[in-house]
Amino acid sequence: MAVFYRLYQNKRSGAKHDYWYARAAHPQTVNLEKIAEIVQQNCSVKGSDVRAVLSELVEVMTLQLQAGNRVKLDGFGTFKIGLCSTGVEKAEDFSVARNVKSVHLLFLPVSRVGADGRHVRTFLAGTVVKELPDYPAPASGEAAGGGGTGGGSGEGTGGSGGGEEMP
Repeated sequence: MAVFYRLYQNKRSGAKHDYWYARAAHPQTVNLEKIAEIVQQNCSVKGSDVRAVLSELVEVMTLQLQAGNRVKLDGFGTFKIGLCSTGVEKAEDFSVARNVKSVHLLFLPVSRVGADGRHVRTFLAGTVVKELPDYPAPASGEAAGGGGTGGGSGEGTGGSGGGEEMP
């Protein structure tokens, strides 16, 4: 299995204008039903029980996060709520209604320290990255989604190249 990417060209003005970058491509979405099916195949638990537990987990996590708590799932990671706000010169000028612009969810996956002393996120260890097959990879000077030969790894055309394992 691999994580796929598509190439895109930076069209924003600045120092790296017109550079090509990889953007993760997600050809499928795995929903709760599919996860329950896979768990049922791997364990001795019924799919309906898995669905019930996962649905309740979402409810409990929502309540805990909205209460201002962090939610840590051992072996998975930690969830917490973050805020985006505008600044003010004096603390007494701050207003939630005026200065808090958005609320968002943050996730920090579990990590371990590798043999080289670097932190490795558990979900990402051994990830292989490949260009998405069956999409017209852009040629130099073309907008993303145009025809031509694939870039990235330089192996093959149109996304047929091999992958590289990430540290």
